[in-house]
Amino acid sequence: MSGKWPFLLTSLFLQAAPDLVLWSWDYPQDLSFLKNEKARVAYYAGTATLKGQRVFFQSAAKSLKIPDNIEKFPVLRIETKAAALTAQQRLAISDIALKILHKSKAEHIQIDFDAAQDERPFYLTLLKELRRRLDGLQKQEKPQQEQPKQRLAHSDRTTIGITSLASWSTDDWLPKDICDERVTMLFSLGKLGKSDLETFTRQKPQTIGIGTWEEAVNDRLKELGTLKAARTIYLFNAHPWTKESFDHAKEILRNN
Repeated sequence: MSGKWPFLLTSLFLQAAPDLVLWSWDYPQDLSFLKNEKARVAYYAGTATLKGQRVFFQSAAKSLKIPDNIEKFPVLRIETKAAALTAQQRLAISDIALKILHKSKAEHIQIDFDAAQDERPFYLTLLKELRRRLDGLQKQEKPQQEQPKQRLAHSDRTTIGITSLASWSTDDWLPKDICDERVTMLFSLGKLGKSDLETFTRQKPQTIGIGTWEEAVNDRLKELGTLKAARTIYLFNAHPWTKESFDHAKEILRNN
């Protein structure tokens, strides 16, 4: 009996493996290899482009195959080109998001955007309005759904996630309650060097995104303890996912 105690004590202090989410972008993707894996998929649903006073939506065009047993949810990309950023455009974007949710039968959506300084009020209001519309629709839902919905584990409502640039971790322009999940993206940092990561990861965010190809950056994240502290890790691959590239991603996280 006494021989079991070291094992039991070690088990108590072992940190649970992080929740893994694969970003599946606009490539032909066959993710059948995930069938026996513990991972979720955030798949690209399309891009809404705001140009002038108008909004143009281009849905995902590439083939996508995800095993039925794998939890999945859509990602809506938003881009701006000399956009007026009007209330009508916010309404159009939230309409698109609601249609994507209805089609996907998921109850989590991720909004991916880059917000210039003068665009930030637009996105803040957009997220608040989308939250109100989702809450309003949920009150109208029937007590029992025809199919089970896919929600975040900690929530019983339709949830909204966003992607967050690393630099946003320091200027705090986004209130913490603006969404249900915020993914700090720690890849494609541009002019930021490895040494700058310490500044942008000092808060050790619980949910992060990494690029599978950026070895130097990922090594620095290990040194800083950022990977170890994260409870959910989104994985972005520069090419279509394969079993080999997924195995490589898992190797990055091993012994972090």
